[in-house]
Amino acid sequence: MPSPIIDRDTHRGWQEAGGLDTFARARKRVDQLLGEYTIPDLKPEPVVELQNMVKHLAIDAGMEQLPTLREYH
Repeated sequence: MPSPIIDRDTHRGWQEAGGLDTFARARKRVDQLLGEYTIPDLKPEPVVELQNMVKHLAIDAGMEQLPTLREYH
């Protein structure tokens, strides 16, 4: 069964439901998932260790800095 992102409705049903294309439905689903997401409670030590590991890998790959991450609560 396809996900809700894939519209299998008739053309008329699709239009009556707002006529969103696949990209718009996907964007809407991403926004919904990010809006519902909460960061799990983690001890700070492993988080800092992971951030340092990723930072060093990024530098080795030629990146000067990591992209800024949004906080999801």
